[in-house]
Amino acid sequence: PDAIRAVGVDALAEELGGRVDLLKVDIEGAELEVFGRHTERWIGRVGAVIVEPHEEYYPGGTAAVRAAAGGAFRESRCGE
Repeated sequence: PDAIRAVGVDALAEELGGRVDLLKVDIEGAELEVFGRHTERWIGRVGAVIVEPHEEYYPGGTAAVRAAAGGAFRESRCGE
């Protein structure tokens, strides 16, 4: 089978020249893994984040996103 390359957000930012204008995150419940640790490496290099948390199935993801943002982003909700 073909391998799929996975990179962290910090490595992705580096590949894109150090800055990510818009990060859309739809990772089906893995929000806690991405936003729960080491966000200081990349969160300051992101202009906007769109997240679809799956809180009903994976509790704690929404809180991890909010904690990672540290009040630096305006939060809004729409849709589901």
